[in-house]
Amino acid sequence: MARQAQEKVLLEKMRKLEEDRLLEAKAAEEKARQAELEATHAFEVSEVERFMAAIKRKVQTRWRIPPKSTGLSVTLTIELLPSGELKAVGIKSTSGNPVYDRSAEHAASSISTYPVPDDVNIFDRHFRKFSMRFSPVD
Repeated sequence: MARQAQEKVLLEKMRKLEEDRLLEAKAAEEKARQAELEATHAFEVSEVERFMAAIKRKVQTRWRIPPKSTGLSVTLTIELLPSGELKAVGIKSTSGNPVYDRSAEHAASSISTYPVPDDVNIFDRHFRKFSMRFSPVD
């Protein structure tokens, strides 16, 4: 009887050790998965910032800002195809000055192909349709 009790205690200890080992492995796996997600997110943020800056620079090189535009800003909605081709441009929020707004819209419309990331998922989430603010000091 004492032997059976000892065996039962040993089996319970072994089961508990195995359970603890599995929990630790699962925690380590979750920690690694979380680190990978964070790295992927950081990469995506970096790519979005890089391409948004490139797009803004490209529009600004084409933009002929009307005189007396200090203090104005317009927000455009830009729709792109996965190839970077322009699908549509519209004014999301006006500056209150139609000439200024049209000049920014015209600059964005004059670009046939925009720089876009190769990653389709990043493109779909951030570049298929997005808004961008333009002002003379940007």
